[in-house]
Amino acid sequence: MESQVDKALFHQYHHLIDLLRYYKGLDKTTLAKQLDISMPTLYKALDELKDNKIIENENGIKLSKAKSTFVGISIGSAQTKLIFLKTDFSVFSKTDFEYYKKEIEKSLNDREIFVEQTERHNDIDFDYIYFKTPNSHNDLKKQDDFEKLKDALNIIFNCLVSFVEEDILNIVSIGLSCTGIVNIQKQKIVQCHNLPYLDDTTLEGMIFPDIQEKFKRNSIDVCLLQNSNAAVLAEKVFLYQTNSVYKDRRNVVAIYLGVGIGAGFLLDNRFFSGTTGFAGEIGHISAPDLPEDYNSICNNDTSSLVDAACTCGKTDCYDFVIRTKVFLSSTKQMAEKTSKTIENDLKENEGARMILGFYLGNMVNMLTSMLNVDLIVFTGKIAQSMPLLFNYIAKIQDKNLLKFSRNDCAIVKSEYGALSPAIGSAIFSYYHKYDIECKWD
Repeated sequence: MESQVDKALFHQYHHLIDLLRYYKGLDKTTLAKQLDISMPTLYKALDELKDNKIIENENGIKLSKAKSTFVGISIGSAQTKLIFLKTDFSVFSKTDFEYYKKEIEKSLNDREIFVEQTERHNDIDFDYIYFKTPNSHNDLKKQDDFEKLKDALNIIFNCLVSFVEEDILNIVSIGLSCTGIVNIQKQKIVQCHNLPYLDDTTLEGMIFPDIQEKFKRNSIDVCLLQNSNAAVLAEKVFLYQTNSVYKDRRNVVAIYLGVGIGAGFLLDNRFFSGTTGFAGEIGHISAPDLPEDYNSICNNDTSSLVDAACTCGKTDCYDFVIRTKVFLSSTKQMAEKTSKTIENDLKENEGARMILGFYLGNMVNMLTSMLNVDLIVFTGKIAQSMPLLFNYIAKIQDKNLLKFSRNDCAIVKSEYGALSPAIGSAIFSYYHKYDIECKWD
C-alpha cells in the first residue's frame, strides 16, 4: 500500500523522478547539474527514494517498476480499452499482464459483457483488454447503454481493488478517458456526441458507492479526461521512451481519429485542455469546400447513409464530411471500422486518399497558422494509414503562404494508434494523484 510519505516524496522529487523516467542511464553528476542542486542534496534525495523503494541502484539508478501501477481506461465510441503502466510509464508486458487480464476478462465474461474482437495489435510486446462500448444508436436505449457501461467499469474497478487488497499489485491511480468534451476541473463529461447517454455525467456518477468507498480505503485515486487529451500525453512520453529526434518539440498536437476527429494539445510543453475542456473539438469545425477539380473523384451518392447530419447537428463539419465523403459511412458504420479496414478502404480508393489528404492538410495548416506548433502526431484509427496519406497532406501544406517551412512542423504517425488514449489516461492519473502540473520543462 502506498503511504502519505510516498505521496509526499513523489510530489517533492517529481523533477528528479521525471529525469529518471525520460532519460535512461543518467549519472549522479548529470542529475545534479540538470536539477541545479548540490551533490549532498542529490544524495539525500536518492537515499530517501531508495529507502522508500521508489528507485533502485542495480545496474545504475532507475525507478522501481514494482513500486506503482497506473491504470488507464479509455471509453471510445466503438471500444473500451484497459492497460497497465509501471512506475516508469512502461506498459506491462504480455507476461506481466497475463494473470490480471485473465481475472478481469473472466469477471466480464461471467456477466456476459466481454466480447472478443477480431482486430488486435499483434506486433506489440505488451497487452491490454478491450470490449465493445455499449452503443445501440437508439435514443430509447440510452439508459440501458449507460447501465451496461457503468456495470462493466465497476466490474473492472472491483477486480482492481481486489488485486490491491490481496497485496498482489500496488495500484495507486486510475485514469478514465472518454470521447466527447470533458471538463477536467469539474471531472465531468459535458457533452458526448457519439455516446449521448454520457452527456452531463460526472466521474462520481460512473462509480458505484461501494467501489468509491473501496477506492478511498485503499488510497486509489481516480480521474477523468478526454481521449484526445490523453492521446497527446501518451505520444509525448513515447518520444522520450524511444529517444526520438522529436522528443524536445515543445508544441505538440495529437490528431485522433475514431468515429470522429479531435485533437489534444501540449503547448509550450504544458498540457492544455481549455477553460472548460472544449479545446481540441476540431471535428465540429466547418471544413472547407472541396475544390472543383475534386468533384470528379467524390462520390456524392450518400443515399445509403443513415445520418442526415453529424451528431453536432451540422452537415459541413470535419467529422461529417470525412465520414460521408471519404468513408461513405454513417456514425454506426464508422464505429465498426478498424484501423485495418480503414487502411484497406484507402488503399483501394485513390479518390478517398486525395479527399482525406485535403481535409487533413487543411487541418494541419489551420493548427500551424494559429498555434505555430512544431509536431503533429496522427493517432487513433488513422495511424496505420498515414504512409498512404503523407504526400496528399504535404501538397495541401505547401499551399500555405505563411513564411515557415514544412520542416518547422514535423508530421509523424503514432506507434500506439488507438491504444494511445488508454496509455495517456494512465499517465495523467499519475500527475493527478500526486498533484503535479502536467508539463515538460
